Amino acid sequence: METERSEKAALEAREQLARELHDGIAQSLFLLSVKAEKLEKGSNEKQQEQNILSIRKTIHEVNRYVRQAITNLRLDRDVSRSSAPMSSPLVEQVHVMAKDVRAQINIQWELKDHQLDEKEKVELLACIREALINMNKYASATAGSITAIGMSHSWKVTVKDNGKGFDGDPFAKKGKFGLRIMKERCNEMGWIMNMYREDRETVVEIHKGALT
Repeated sequence: METERSEKAALEAREQLARELHDGIAQSLFLLSVKAEKLEKGSNEKQQEQNILSIRKTIHEVNRYVRQAITNLRLDRDVSRSSAPMSSPLVEQVHVMAKDVRAQINIQWELKDHQLDEKEKVELLACIREALINMNKYASATAGSITAIGMSHSWKVTVKDNGKGFDGDPFAKKGKFGLRIMKERCNEMGWIMNMYREDRETVVEIHKGALT
């Protein structure tokens, strides 16, 4: 029964990742086509150079996005192969993801692996990955942090960065597929997700239960 639940959790996580890849990469490829069209119509050399740089930047972002997705697929594979916990602790996997971010990330992790089941681990890592992608892709942050605390039946993970932030509702902005998918992940898991600005930092909070 435990193996069956683990395999089902991994399958659901892969299906969610497939939707995320479709949205994120499809959007990037559309932008590439628009930029390529602008390049063809470029009226001067300076404009063409700017368009080429823009295309290179988008290609780099797609490459980074795919690398992060591959990391997540490997995590799913660990879940599907065995009913035992993932091969490496959560904190180690968070450190691996943080290395792909240009900003310096400080990690303080006090959440124990046994406090989450296998599906929760996969979904939480996917949410942290998306927060890091947004930090890297949009925020132009130079520093950030990931903290995690846990009690017996509750926990909270917080991701912060010193980037340029946002105005209004970040989940309502056009093109923010990753953020909306992250919100949906949390809703499906029964978690609470908040995203706000505080002390010139962007804060993403995900928590389960009430921490007292």
